[in-house]
Amino acid sequence: MTGPHPPGEETRLDPGRGGAGWDRSADGPATQLDPGRVRPDDREPATELDPGRVRPGSRDVPPWGRRLPDRLGTRFQVLRELSTGGEGDLYVVQERATGLDRVLKLYRAGAGPDPQVTGYVRESRRSRHIVELFEADTADGHHYEIMEYLAGHTAAELRRRHPGGLDPALLTTLLGQITEALTELHAAGIVHRDLKPSNLLVRTLDPVEIVLVDIGISRYVDDVEALTRNRDTGTIRYRPPEFIAGGVISPAYDWWSLGITLFELATGGQILAGLGDDVALNVRYTTGVLDVSAVADERFRLLCRGLLTPAPDRRWGTDQIRSWLAGDSPSVAATSTTPAPGTPHAAERPYRYLDVDYWYRPELAMALTETWQTASALLFGADPTPDQRLGEWLRQFPDRPKTRTRGRRPSRDVRLLTRLQAIDPARPPVYRNENIAVDRLYGLAGQALNSVGSSADVVADLWTFDLLPVLSAGSPAPGLSGGQGLREVRDRWRREHRHLTSPASLSAVADTEARAELRRLLRDEAPRFHALTLLAAVATDDQRHAVRRDLTQRARQAEEPWFTTLVAQPRHLWLAYALAPFAESTAERKAAEEEAARARREWLRRTEAIREWSRRQNRPRALALAVGGVCALVVVLAAMVGIGDAVDVAPDATIVDAWFAVVAATGVALTVESLLAWTIGGRFRAYSLLVSTAVTVGRLARRVTGRWAALTVVGGVLGGAGLLTAYLPVVTPVAVAVLMVVWTIGRYLAWLDEVARERADIAAAGS
Repeated sequence: MTGPHPPGEETRLDPGRGGAGWDRSADGPATQLDPGRVRPDDREPATELDPGRVRPGSRDVPPWGRRLPDRLGTRFQVLRELSTGGEGDLYVVQERATGLDRVLKLYRAGAGPDPQVTGYVRESRRSRHIVELFEADTADGHHYEIMEYLAGHTAAELRRRHPGGLDPALLTTLLGQITEALTELHAAGIVHRDLKPSNLLVRTLDPVEIVLVDIGISRYVDDVEALTRNRDTGTIRYRPPEFIAGGVISPAYDWWSLGITLFELATGGQILAGLGDDVALNVRYTTGVLDVSAVADERFRLLCRGLLTPAPDRRWGTDQIRSWLAGDSPSVAATSTTPAPGTPHAAERPYRYLDVDYWYRPELAMALTETWQTASALLFGADPTPDQRLGEWLRQFPDRPKTRTRGRRPSRDVRLLTRLQAIDPARPPVYRNENIAVDRLYGLAGQALNSVGSSADVVADLWTFDLLPVLSAGSPAPGLSGGQGLREVRDRWRREHRHLTSPASLSAVADTEARAELRRLLRDEAPRFHALTLLAAVATDDQRHAVRRDLTQRARQAEEPWFTTLVAQPRHLWLAYALAPFAESTAERKAAEEEAARARREWLRRTEAIREWSRRQNRPRALALAVGGVCALVVVLAAMVGIGDAVDVAPDATIVDAWFAVVAATGVALTVESLLAWTIGGRFRAYSLLVSTAVTVGRLARRVTGRWAALTVVGGVLGGAGLLTAYLPVVTPVAVAVLMVVWTIGRYLAWLDEVARERADIAAAGS
């Protein structure tokens, strides 16, 4: 494509405009959050809120998907999570009392809707095309809303299903219903501020009925319009130019958003689909009229032109849309582009970039900035020709500024910045798609600290190549801040870096492991540490107080003495901030170890309890086995004494004494065997008199080779015992009683050894 030669003054771009761009998915961006709040990694970016409302970190967001606040958990059961956004989370819940399905929106801490908006929608809503709100209140410090549950699809899903655009008749029906909803809200002084396809839910398809949802950032405007200092609120792609440039909030805001929405539904694609970057979209939206020629239907093309008129006071509204719906063709305000003062001279020959001829330096600077990644790869890739042609083109301008080459082998991005400074030093301070300005650096540093996107690399480049003084000459533009104050930030940044890396800071960390972690951060994670020192350099007093409150709370939860001491020292606030994750992970590790030890102790206790229960439950059986063994022993003793009495070798008095000895031995044996059986319980069988005797005899027999030899040995033992009993009948019962006591003690000690081994094995298995 070739532009006019040279273009007229009215077509040039204002000096200093810049942007950056990359492709987004067809779903389009979603709503932005307040400054300082980090965008979640969703398909759509999250909603930006009003100034003063700070988005909490992940530690401040409890897992409500698993547990609702007590006040809500008693009334509702979570069926499923719908989405997680910037303002809060959406759930489908079931009301326990009625069994009806509802939608619960649970806001983040510090976020919440405008009470005048929720009050009107809850109590005075008339249109069926505004979501029905049953309840809006707080629970556990979080605002929440209970709304009707709509099981249908969103308009965004309809658009994806119809890549060629929706049928004009269906679009006309949707337009009438959305207009009805917006007209009612505007009559009540409410500006929705987040109208987009994903916030239009289909209640029914036959007949089609659509509902406007999500009043999270809607605002009550008590005059014709209101102003806000926060121009990042809302969904980037649906924000009107007057809001981007000046923070103006009026009903015209919603009509512009409706125009973008209708363009997407009519074409199946996005307007300016090649520009997905915030900066690039802001510049394009505030640089004249958007091209709606992609809308095939002539009447809908007229509708989009009227709704996307840049001047809010000349933009179509309720009256024009109703006239259009009635078949009329309301007029669209004429627009023009006024050249900015100090317009530079055109080049004698153009520079061709991406099939477009550029005659003015600011225009080319904006194009290169908007397509930063493409420009850096093209100009500083393997082929040096494009950059050489650019250098030759710049020589046409005698007033071009002198630039110095950055040291330390500059990257492609740094070289592109150097080129851009030569092309247009007054361009907004944009580097790698980021607006590098004092009021944006805190958010950039926070994202870099959390490794969001390429923000850490951007901060590393700012530090390594000392880019802040270079960018300080940048001028503001619609939606973009200028570079004023960046030199002072650079000086504070270096002071903070010296302080945090000083020996005094290292010695302030009392814990040895924490000190080693700090050294590791300095050595291995320099980009994140640069982000931390930048955060310290640009933080306002309010932001410092917020960080201190957060760290104090985290110190109470971590219960690490060294961390608590560090947090209490104002001079080491950012040192504590750097080590907070380590303190929390240490506390979590200790808690996990303690929990594991507690669980192991509980498991051992339960195992021991089961063993004890089994031992006690089987005591009667053990006692019966003990009595049986003693009875067998008594039979043997009685037989031996009876045989001694029969052979009539010993005197009768000795025989009588022997019988008394048998009775005494029986008592001793029964006592010790019963005690052993009672003590061992269910596992007594292996230690009983009968089984132990059989095992002992078996072991002795195995030591003797041959069955007959074994029988000879056993016979010899019994014969010897018989001879002893015949001549000394008292000795045998007494000897048996003594041996019984000694053997019982041995069996008891063997049982204790086995129990100790088993407990050791159980403990090892449970560790």
